Amino acid sequence: MSTPTRNRSDGLVEMDATPQQIFDLTFASTVYTVEGALIALCSFPIVIVVVLFPSLRAQKEYVIYAALSFAHGLSGLAYLTSGIYKLVLQAKGDAFILVSRWDCFILTPMNIMFVYSGPLTTIMELVLTIDRFIAISSPIRYYSFTNRYAFRLVGAVYAYQVIPLLVCAYMTSKMRVADKPAYCYLSMATTPDYYKYYYLLIKIFTAVSSVLLYIPVAIQIRRAIINSRGLREDVKLQRIKNVSVTVGITALLTFISAIPDIASFAGAPISWIYLYFILPQISGFFSSIVYTLRQQDIRAKTIALFTCSFKSNALHVTSVHPITGENQGHC
Repeated sequence: MSTPTRNRSDGLVEMDATPQQIFDLTFASTVYTVEGALIALCSFPIVIVVVLFPSLRAQKEYVIYAALSFAHGLSGLAYLTSGIYKLVLQAKGDAFILVSRWDCFILTPMNIMFVYSGPLTTIMELVLTIDRFIAISSPIRYYSFTNRYAFRLVGAVYAYQVIPLLVCAYMTSKMRVADKPAYCYLSMATTPDYYKYYYLLIKIFTAVSSVLLYIPVAIQIRRAIINSRGLREDVKLQRIKNVSVTVGITALLTFISAIPDIASFAGAPISWIYLYFILPQISGFFSSIVYTLRQQDIRAKTIALFTCSFKSNALHVTSVHPITGENQGHC
Protein backbone atom coordinates (compact mmCIF):
# COMPACT_ATOMS: atom_id res chain seq x y z
CA MET A 1 0.00 0.00 0.00
CA SER A 2 1.42 3.37 -1.02
CA THR A 3 2.07 6.07 1.57
CA PRO A 4 -0.42 8.99 1.47
CA THR A 5 1.12 12.20 0.17
CA ARG A 6 0.06 15.81 -0.19
CA ASN A 7 1.16 18.80 -2.23
CA ARG A 8 2.62 21.74 -0.33
CA SER A 9 2.10 25.37 -1.16
CA ASP A 10 5.76 25.65 -2.21
CA GLY A 11 5.23 23.00 -4.90
CA LEU A 12 6.96 20.18 -3.02
CA VAL A 13 5.35 16.84 -2.24
CA GLU A 14 5.55 15.35 1.25
CA MET A 15 4.34 12.32 3.15
CA ASP A 16 1.11 12.75 5.08
CA ALA A 17 2.79 11.61 8.30
CA THR A 18 0.79 10.29 11.22
CA PRO A 19 1.44 11.50 14.80
CA GLN A 20 3.05 8.11 15.56
CA GLN A 21 5.45 8.48 12.62
CA ILE A 22 6.38 11.96 13.80
CA PHE A 23 6.97 10.71 17.34
CA ASP A 24 9.04 7.76 16.15
CA LEU A 25 11.24 10.05 14.06
CA THR A 26 11.71 12.48 16.95
CA PHE A 27 12.61 9.64 19.30
CA ALA A 28 15.02 8.03 16.85
CA SER A 29 16.67 11.37 16.05
CA THR A 30 17.18 12.15 19.74
CA VAL A 31 18.62 8.69 20.40
CA TYR A 32 20.91 9.01 17.37
CA THR A 33 22.23 12.35 18.64
CA VAL A 34 22.89 11.17 22.20
CA GLU A 35 24.35 7.77 21.38
CA GLY A 36 26.43 9.18 18.54
CA ALA A 37 28.00 11.73 20.87
CA LEU A 38 28.69 9.06 23.51
CA ILE A 39 30.26 6.66 21.01
CA ALA A 40 32.51 9.39 19.58
CA LEU A 41 33.54 10.55 23.05
CA CYS A 42 34.39 6.99 24.12
CA SER A 43 36.15 5.95 20.91
CA PHE A 44 38.35 8.84 19.82
CA PRO A 45 40.40 9.15 23.07
CA ILE A 46 41.87 5.68 22.42
CA VAL A 47 42.85 6.78 18.92
CA ILE A 48 44.41 9.96 20.29
CA VAL A 49 46.51 8.23 22.98
CA VAL A 50 47.80 5.61 20.54
CA VAL A 51 48.74 8.36 18.07
CA LEU A 52 50.41 10.53 20.73
CA PHE A 53 52.41 7.91 22.63
CA PRO A 54 55.17 5.97 20.81
CA SER A 55 55.03 3.24 23.45
CA LEU A 56 51.49 2.41 22.35
CA ARG A 57 52.14 2.80 18.63
CA ALA A 58 54.84 0.14 19.00
CA GLN A 59 52.21 -2.39 20.15
CA LYS A 60 50.64 -4.19 17.20
CA GLU A 61 47.39 -4.98 18.97
CA TYR A 62 46.97 -1.36 20.09
CA VAL A 63 47.42 -0.07 16.54
CA ILE A 64 44.72 -2.46 15.34
CA TYR A 65 42.40 -1.59 18.21
CA ALA A 66 42.95 2.12 17.61
CA ALA A 67 41.82 1.52 14.01
CA LEU A 68 38.71 -0.25 15.33
CA SER A 69 38.06 2.63 17.72
CA PHE A 70 38.46 5.12 14.87
CA ALA A 71 35.85 3.15 12.87
CA HIS A 72 33.52 3.27 15.87
CA GLY A 73 34.22 6.99 16.18
CA LEU A 74 33.29 7.57 12.54
CA SER A 75 30.09 5.61 13.11
CA GLY A 76 29.39 7.72 16.19
CA LEU A 77 29.88 10.92 14.20
CA ALA A 78 27.50 9.55 11.57
CA TYR A 79 24.83 8.92 14.20
CA LEU A 80 25.44 12.30 15.83
CA THR A 81 25.18 14.30 12.60
CA SER A 82 22.27 12.16 11.38
CA GLY A 83 20.31 12.84 14.56
CA ILE A 84 20.98 16.58 14.43
CA TYR A 85 20.11 16.67 10.71
CA LYS A 86 16.76 14.95 11.29
CA LEU A 87 15.89 17.20 14.23
CA VAL A 88 16.69 20.32 12.19
CA LEU A 89 14.55 19.05 9.30
CA GLN A 90 11.67 18.46 11.70
CA ALA A 91 12.04 21.95 13.18
CA LYS A 92 11.88 23.40 9.65
CA GLY A 93 8.92 21.21 8.73
CA ASP A 94 10.82 19.55 5.88
CA ALA A 95 11.47 16.06 7.31
CA PHE A 96 8.77 14.35 5.23
CA ILE A 97 9.39 16.00 1.86
CA LEU A 98 9.85 13.32 -0.79
CA VAL A 99 13.32 12.97 -2.29
CA SER A 100 15.12 10.26 -4.27
CA ARG A 101 17.48 7.60 -2.91
CA TRP A 102 20.30 9.38 -4.72
CA ASP A 103 19.42 12.63 -2.94
CA CYS A 104 19.46 10.76 0.37
CA PHE A 105 22.93 9.43 -0.41
CA ILE A 106 24.71 12.35 -2.01
CA LEU A 107 23.13 15.22 -0.05
CA THR A 108 23.50 13.67 3.42
CA PRO A 109 27.18 13.11 4.29
CA MET A 110 26.17 11.07 7.34
CA ASN A 111 24.81 8.32 5.09
CA ILE A 112 28.13 8.21 3.24
CA MET A 113 29.81 7.80 6.65
CA PHE A 114 27.30 5.07 7.54
CA VAL A 115 28.02 3.14 4.34
CA TYR A 116 31.77 3.36 4.98
CA SER A 117 31.98 2.91 8.75
CA GLY A 118 29.16 0.41 9.36
CA PRO A 119 30.83 -2.66 7.81
CA LEU A 120 34.26 -1.27 8.73
CA THR A 121 33.60 -1.68 12.46
CA THR A 122 32.73 -5.37 12.22
CA ILE A 123 35.49 -6.08 9.69
CA MET A 124 38.03 -4.50 12.03
CA GLU A 125 36.65 -6.57 14.92
CA LEU A 126 37.23 -9.70 12.83
CA VAL A 127 40.75 -8.52 11.98
CA LEU A 128 41.44 -7.98 15.68
CA THR A 129 40.21 -11.50 16.47
CA ILE A 130 42.39 -12.94 13.67
CA ASP A 131 45.34 -11.04 15.14
CA ARG A 132 44.66 -12.67 18.52
CA PHE A 133 44.42 -16.08 16.84
CA ILE A 134 47.88 -15.60 15.30
CA ALA A 135 49.29 -14.29 18.58
CA ILE A 136 48.10 -17.23 20.64
CA SER A 137 48.73 -19.90 17.99
CA SER A 138 52.28 -18.78 17.10
CA PRO A 139 53.47 -16.46 19.88
CA ILE A 140 57.16 -16.61 18.97
CA ARG A 141 56.49 -15.74 15.36
CA TYR A 142 53.95 -13.08 16.36
CA TYR A 143 56.43 -11.30 18.62
CA SER A 144 58.85 -11.11 15.71
CA PHE A 145 56.38 -8.90 13.84
CA THR A 146 56.83 -5.15 14.08
CA ASN A 147 54.04 -2.60 14.15
CA ARG A 148 54.42 -2.27 10.37
CA TYR A 149 52.43 -5.48 10.15
CA ALA A 150 49.55 -3.78 11.98
CA PHE A 151 49.71 -0.57 9.96
CA ARG A 152 49.68 -2.49 6.67
CA LEU A 153 46.78 -4.65 7.81
CA VAL A 154 44.75 -1.63 8.92
CA GLY A 155 45.60 0.30 5.76
CA ALA A 156 44.45 -2.60 3.58
CA VAL A 157 41.09 -2.86 5.38
CA TYR A 158 40.42 0.87 5.29
CA ALA A 159 41.38 1.03 1.60
CA TYR A 160 39.21 -1.98 0.75
CA GLN A 161 36.11 -0.39 2.29
CA VAL A 162 36.35 2.47 -0.23
CA ILE A 163 35.44 0.00 -3.00
CA PRO A 164 31.98 -0.92 -1.62
CA LEU A 165 31.36 2.78 -0.96
CA LEU A 166 32.00 3.60 -4.62
CA VAL A 167 29.87 0.64 -5.73
CA CYS A 168 27.05 1.86 -3.51
CA ALA A 169 27.34 5.36 -4.97
CA TYR A 170 27.18 4.01 -8.52
CA MET A 171 24.17 1.78 -7.82
CA THR A 172 22.29 4.48 -5.93
CA SER A 173 22.97 7.12 -8.60
CA LYS A 174 20.46 5.32 -10.82
CA MET A 175 17.65 5.72 -8.25
CA ARG A 176 16.27 9.21 -9.07
CA VAL A 177 12.56 8.77 -8.29
CA ALA A 178 11.44 11.03 -5.42
CA ASP A 179 9.69 8.52 -3.18
CA LYS A 180 11.62 8.65 0.10
CA PRO A 181 11.17 11.10 3.01
CA ALA A 182 13.94 13.65 3.42
CA TYR A 183 14.97 12.42 6.87
CA CYS A 184 16.72 9.64 4.94
CA TYR A 185 17.52 6.58 6.99
CA LEU A 186 20.41 4.59 5.55
CA SER A 187 18.11 1.99 3.98
CA MET A 188 16.54 4.86 2.02
CA ALA A 189 19.92 6.10 0.79
CA THR A 190 21.07 2.83 -0.79
CA THR A 191 19.54 0.31 -3.15
CA PRO A 192 17.59 -2.50 -1.44
CA ASP A 193 19.99 -5.14 -2.81
CA TYR A 194 23.09 -3.29 -1.60
CA TYR A 195 21.63 -2.66 1.83
CA LYS A 196 20.54 -6.27 2.35
CA TYR A 197 23.16 -8.32 0.53
CA TYR A 198 26.25 -6.28 1.34
CA TYR A 199 25.71 -3.83 4.21
CA LEU A 200 23.70 -6.15 6.44
CA LEU A 201 25.22 -9.44 5.29
CA ILE A 202 28.85 -8.37 5.69
CA LYS A 203 28.14 -7.05 9.19
CA ILE A 204 26.39 -10.28 10.16
CA PHE A 205 29.09 -12.50 8.64
CA THR A 206 32.02 -10.68 10.25
CA ALA A 207 30.31 -10.38 13.65
CA VAL A 208 29.43 -14.09 13.76
CA SER A 209 32.89 -15.02 12.44
CA SER A 210 34.56 -13.01 15.21
CA VAL A 211 32.71 -14.96 17.88
CA LEU A 212 33.28 -18.35 16.23
CA LEU A 213 36.98 -17.66 15.64
CA TYR A 214 37.41 -16.70 19.27
CA ILE A 215 36.47 -20.24 20.38
CA PRO A 216 39.80 -21.76 19.20
CA VAL A 217 41.56 -18.66 20.58
CA ALA A 218 40.14 -19.40 24.03
CA ILE A 219 41.15 -23.07 23.73
CA GLN A 220 44.68 -22.11 22.67
CA ILE A 221 44.98 -19.69 25.61
CA ARG A 222 44.16 -22.46 28.05
CA ARG A 223 46.59 -24.90 26.44
CA ALA A 224 49.40 -22.33 26.21
CA ILE A 225 49.15 -21.34 29.85
CA ILE A 226 49.05 -24.96 31.02
CA ASN A 227 52.12 -25.83 28.91
CA SER A 228 54.11 -22.67 29.66
CA ARG A 229 57.54 -22.97 31.23
CA GLY A 230 59.69 -20.23 32.78
CA LEU A 231 58.87 -16.79 34.22
CA ARG A 232 59.64 -14.84 31.05
CA GLU A 233 57.37 -17.04 28.97
CA ASP A 234 54.63 -16.77 31.61
CA VAL A 235 54.80 -12.99 31.50
CA LYS A 236 54.40 -12.96 27.72
CA LEU A 237 51.54 -15.46 27.83
CA GLN A 238 49.81 -13.48 30.56
CA ARG A 239 49.91 -10.40 28.33
CA ILE A 240 48.54 -12.37 25.38
CA LYS A 241 45.81 -13.82 27.58
CA ASN A 242 44.81 -10.40 28.93
CA VAL A 243 44.53 -8.81 25.50
CA SER A 244 42.85 -11.87 24.01
CA VAL A 245 40.17 -12.01 26.71
CA THR A 246 39.48 -8.31 26.12
CA VAL A 247 39.11 -8.97 22.41
CA GLY A 248 36.76 -11.85 23.19
CA ILE A 249 34.51 -9.52 25.19
CA THR A 250 34.45 -6.95 22.39
CA ALA A 251 33.71 -9.68 19.84
CA LEU A 252 30.70 -10.75 21.91
CA LEU A 253 29.53 -7.14 22.11
CA THR A 254 29.85 -6.90 18.32
CA PHE A 255 27.67 -9.99 17.91
CA ILE A 256 25.02 -8.57 20.26
CA SER A 257 25.04 -5.34 18.26
CA ALA A 258 24.46 -7.36 15.08
CA ILE A 259 21.21 -8.93 16.34
CA PRO A 260 19.02 -6.17 14.79
CA ASP A 261 20.89 -6.62 11.49
CA ILE A 262 20.13 -10.34 11.61
CA ALA A 263 16.46 -9.55 12.25
CA SER A 264 16.36 -7.06 9.38
CA PHE A 265 18.04 -9.49 7.00
CA ALA A 266 15.54 -12.19 7.96
CA GLY A 267 12.68 -9.79 7.24
CA ALA A 268 11.45 -9.60 10.84
CA PRO A 269 9.04 -6.68 11.39
CA ILE A 270 10.71 -3.86 13.29
CA SER A 271 8.02 -3.17 15.87
CA TRP A 272 10.58 -3.11 18.68
CA ILE A 273 11.84 0.35 17.67
CA TYR A 274 13.44 1.23 21.01
CA LEU A 275 15.58 -1.92 21.04
CA TYR A 276 16.39 -1.56 17.33
CA PHE A 277 17.84 1.94 17.69
CA ILE A 278 19.76 1.29 20.91
CA LEU A 279 21.06 -2.30 20.68
CA PRO A 280 23.33 -1.75 17.61
CA GLN A 281 25.35 0.83 19.55
CA ILE A 282 26.35 -1.46 22.43
CA SER A 283 29.60 -2.44 20.73
CA GLY A 284 30.68 1.09 19.84
CA PHE A 285 29.97 2.40 23.33
CA PHE A 286 31.08 -0.41 25.65
CA SER A 287 34.01 -1.83 23.66
CA SER A 288 36.12 1.27 24.24
CA ILE A 289 35.23 1.32 27.94
CA VAL A 290 36.07 -2.38 28.35
CA TYR A 291 39.37 -2.03 26.51
CA THR A 292 40.41 1.04 28.51
CA LEU A 293 39.53 -0.55 31.86
CA ARG A 294 41.21 -3.89 31.12
CA GLN A 295 44.41 -2.68 29.43
CA GLN A 296 46.74 -0.98 31.88
CA ASP A 297 48.80 0.73 29.17
CA ILE A 298 45.76 2.31 27.53
CA ARG A 299 44.26 3.25 30.89
CA ALA A 300 47.46 4.90 32.14
CA LYS A 301 48.01 6.85 28.94
CA THR A 302 44.37 7.98 28.82
CA ILE A 303 44.70 9.32 32.35
CA ALA A 304 47.92 11.03 31.32
CA LEU A 305 46.16 12.58 28.33
CA PHE A 306 43.32 14.04 30.35
CA THR A 307 45.58 15.18 33.20
CA CYS A 308 48.19 16.56 30.79
CA SER A 309 50.90 14.41 32.43
CA PHE A 310 53.04 12.94 29.66
CA LYS A 311 56.08 11.85 31.70
CA SER A 312 56.90 8.33 30.66
CA ASN A 313 58.57 7.45 33.97
CA ALA A 314 55.25 7.90 35.74
CA LEU A 315 53.54 5.28 33.62
CA HIS A 316 54.09 1.55 33.51
CA VAL A 317 54.20 0.15 29.98
CA THR A 318 54.13 -3.60 29.50
CA SER A 319 55.79 -3.64 26.11
CA VAL A 320 57.86 -6.54 24.83
CA HIS A 321 59.71 -4.24 22.45
CA PRO A 322 62.16 -1.51 23.51
CA ILE A 323 60.50 1.91 23.42
CA THR A 324 62.33 5.16 22.93
CA GLY A 325 61.31 8.75 22.41
CA GLU A 326 58.25 8.80 24.69
CA ASN A 327 56.59 12.19 25.01
CA GLN A 328 57.83 14.15 28.01
CA GLY A 329 56.50 17.09 29.98
CA HIS A 330 53.09 18.61 30.64
CA CYS A 331 50.56 20.30 28.37
